[in-house]
Amino acid sequence: MFNRYQDLSNSIEKLGKEVDELKMFIRPEVDFSWKNEIQRIDILSRNNEGIKKEITFSKPYLEKYKTLENIIRTRKEQSEILDELKATLKKEKATKEKLLELLQDNDENGLLNWYIKNLPSLDYEQLQTVLYYATKPISEISKPNNSSQYLNPDELINNFKTIPSKEGFWLKLGALNQFIQFNPDATLLGDKANLEQSVQQLIQKLNTEISLINTKLQGLENITDGKLYDVNLFDYSFDVSIAVFSNIENLKNAVACILQIDEKTSQLQSQKKRDEEELSQIKNKFKVEYDEPEVVKKELLRIRKEWSDKKDQFYQQKGIKLSKKDSLEKELQRFKQDLQTVIGSLTKKQTEFTTLYSAYYQYFQENITDFSSTPGNTEELEHAYNGLWAEYKTAFIGISNLFEETSDQKNPAVQLTIKDQDFSFRVMEEALLGSKIKFTDDITTALDEANQTRTTIANGIRDNMIKIFSKTTERYEKYDDQVKRINAFFVDRKISNKFYFKLEFDGNKEIKIDYIKQIAYEVRNTATKGELQFGQSIVDFIEDFFRKQAKIKNKVPIEKLLNPKTYFELSAKLTDQFGTEVPGSTGETYSAIALLGIARLSAVQKEKRNGLRFIILEELGSLDNTNFNTFPAIADEFQYQIITMAPHTFNIGLSDEWYAHHLIKGKKDDNINYCPSASYFKTKDNNDDLNIYINRIEK
Repeated sequence: MFNRYQDLSNSIEKLGKEVDELKMFIRPEVDFSWKNEIQRIDILSRNNEGIKKEITFSKPYLEKYKTLENIIRTRKEQSEILDELKATLKKEKATKEKLLELLQDNDENGLLNWYIKNLPSLDYEQLQTVLYYATKPISEISKPNNSSQYLNPDELINNFKTIPSKEGFWLKLGALNQFIQFNPDATLLGDKANLEQSVQQLIQKLNTEISLINTKLQGLENITDGKLYDVNLFDYSFDVSIAVFSNIENLKNAVACILQIDEKTSQLQSQKKRDEEELSQIKNKFKVEYDEPEVVKKELLRIRKEWSDKKDQFYQQKGIKLSKKDSLEKELQRFKQDLQTVIGSLTKKQTEFTTLYSAYYQYFQENITDFSSTPGNTEELEHAYNGLWAEYKTAFIGISNLFEETSDQKNPAVQLTIKDQDFSFRVMEEALLGSKIKFTDDITTALDEANQTRTTIANGIRDNMIKIFSKTTERYEKYDDQVKRINAFFVDRKISNKFYFKLEFDGNKEIKIDYIKQIAYEVRNTATKGELQFGQSIVDFIEDFFRKQAKIKNKVPIEKLLNPKTYFELSAKLTDQFGTEVPGSTGETYSAIALLGIARLSAVQKEKRNGLRFIILEELGSLDNTNFNTFPAIADEFQYQIITMAPHTFNIGLSDEWYAHHLIKGKKDDNINYCPSASYFKTKDNNDDLNIYINRIEK
């Protein structure tokens, strides 16, 4: 609230300065005729700096031309002069370029070339005439047009008649008289002794004049484009500011801006008044009697602290409850999965027992009454499950009574899920978080929008670290779950029919996984309170916290803290029926290792994958029949085929068939087997060649 108070105070001060600035602007005089020539603009969207630029832009136009009519008239006159100058210069340039071409290329059909070749004695006016008609051909043109001309030099000189005139003379051409202005370059042609040198001087002079014409033409282009030009090039002074029509349109907007300045002033005054009224409401609301910002700030900070303390208490309690609830839900889910695995195994054994029980009755005609059909550990699992479910329901109801949104039966959805006894976590989530946030994963986004920039950065760091350590915890629990599944696989499978195999999943006594869970909570709680400082990196914070929590001398590197394998140790053991650990023989050890691999691939693998499933087991020939027969039973249960190799043939003694491939030493090299190998289809009673067997079953 203080931020708003301060913003309003600053805004009122700024608006006052802008109003004073607008009133201080010296506006140029605008003729009344402009009002009929311009359209209104959106003056309210422009700031003072933009308005000032418009005034500066329009001032020279209004002082020089006064009205838009004068600007347009002057622009038209200037445009006509530009067009006339451009046409004259282009014509003059074409003539000089043609003359230059004649001098350089020695065109025999030109009058100038005729003179240079024959060098007749001519007076001053005749030389002027030769230079004037220098580009005219002296013979008939093959493809003439309406403007084509040619002359006979002999007739021109022999019948040469002129009428004197100022700065030139009139040449009589029959009934046609042509005015020829004196050209000082003609004297160069009269010097016959140095004619070649004179021609070169004339060529140089023509190049200079053509270059000047090009400069003038470029200057005219600059004027047309509204660019600066060399004012010494022309006698007429052009105004480039009116040459481009867009400048006139911009001038109209600038004049409109000047005429509407009073509207902008009124807008700023109205906004200032509204801000003053809102500021007064804030002061009245908190009963602030003084205008000093520090007094207002002190009162508003007191209210903010009260709100912040309540918010911190809420998130602290929520974090504790949610962490406990998540842990209970995951534990409950694991118990459910383990229970289903055990129930499935027991159901299968129950079916086998029923079959054996019937057969036993047929042979011995007596019932088995002293054998319990229900394993004792099932009751323990069910009891544990019921306890966890009851604890979850109690926590659910406790949370619903803890928060205002769900207490006193305010939320119908929560009350309905309690009544239906399904205690939906999704319903509780939506009730506590609201329709905007919905999920607990969205809380971070909502908090980010509410916090200031500094807290936003801290929240981002916090959330990422919580996710990272949550992944570590999840992976730890996944390993724990896998070990439990593997141990469940060995419940009814004995090594040598008498030893039990078990994996021990022991937590690290010095570095405990519970510390990681506590870190996630502390990071969340610390960042929520605004205590996560930028002076210490998040890595140092976590390593220091873990060292203090574990009460160890040295820091544990963050890489090790993020590795779930840091927090547990795996070991395996064989025990007898009394739980006493036994070392086991080589064959028994191998059997346990092989079974462990099968358990990892079969019992833990959740999805069923298509394709050929097989187990490669080495040196099975060294196992006794008791341990070996365990593997075909498992292969049958999980749809595997067994592939094994042995240094010598052996009779497994199975009731089913198998395939045997005998590798024979090669004739040329003992290290390369003889091809093809001897292959057989075998049972404990028969031995057939594999090719014969396959051909027989295909028929």
